[in-house]
Amino acid sequence: SDGKFYEYKSTPKNTSGLEYSYSTTWSDKNNFIPMKQVFYDKNGKELKVYKVEKVETIQDFPTITEFSMTNVESGESTYTIYSNIKYNVGIEDEIFTESYLKRSPRKWLRYSK
Repeated sequence: SDGKFYEYKSTPKNTSGLEYSYSTTWSDKNNFIPMKQVFYDKNGKELKVYKVEKVETIQDFPTITEFSMTNVESGESTYTIYSNIKYNVGIEDEIFTESYLKRSPRKWLRYSK
């Protein structure tokens, strides 16, 4: 590491139902954004790589606006772009309770293809 990132390993307590056994993450020391995460199987073989492609400052918040997820074995990648990002839009605190989050807060979500 070049000193710009924190590098740390994460191991799920329960890996049943997961295809990976642990992951390594590199987070930017300045804004704590996880810029890259590599997922490994139980033998230490790379399975998938998550990589932030673009960070923009929106309303003073460093924000991931583009990222990719690559399947190491097949080489196939999924590329995701976030748009129309807004902060402090007046979402009620109740939205963040467990019971509310089990129902998707459709009022605040919009998907496009």
